[in-house]
Amino acid sequence: MRSSFMTLAIFMALFVTSETAAFAQDAVAVGVKGGAVFATLTFENEEEDRTQTSDTRPGFTGGLFVVWPADRRFALQVEALFTQKGAKFEGPNFSARTTINYVEAPVLLRISSAKSNGMSLHGFAGPSFGFWVSGETKSTVQGQQGIDEIDNDFKRFDLGLVLGAGVEFGRLVVDGRYTWGLLDIDKQIDEATIRNRSFAFMTGVRF
Repeated sequence: MRSSFMTLAIFMALFVTSETAAFAQDAVAVGVKGGAVFATLTFENEEEDRTQTSDTRPGFTGGLFVVWPADRRFALQVEALFTQKGAKFEGPNFSARTTINYVEAPVLLRISSAKSNGMSLHGFAGPSFGFWVSGETKSTVQGQQGIDEIDNDFKRFDLGLVLGAGVEFGRLVVDGRYTWGLLDIDKQIDEATIRNRSFAFMTGVRF
């Protein structure tokens, strides 16, 4: 996964360098989008060589996006999103929901099809830079509820790899994406690695 990410990053850098002059006079499209995100946490135990995945926690994601050049087949799509990640845990007489709020900045290479009857398809991929905003765990143990702050349990930065696709109907935009967290976000457990995973579905308007 890390080698794939490096290959994609190098390709994007070469693309931007070679096309900047040609794109200089092209229009920029700005839009807003929002929708649902379904997040999990994966736990990789190095000592036992096994990986576990939490239950899915639904949340909200949304914000602004910019596409440049607006009407070319190859473009850059840069976003600023507020995203609720985390996990859900269920057990006998126990349940917990961990919420981790991020501001994310995906920088995506976008490839679009030709428009037909005002509709076009597009795919995108690239890195997403996540910055911690807040977090908490709400739990219920044998009927007793509690809230724990987790600000000191997780790192303040995350790096993800985004892969997704979408469709545009005139100004309406719909897309779905999967984000693989590449970094260990845990600060407390030395023998385990914790990473974010999420799938998001968003709709929006392009101006």
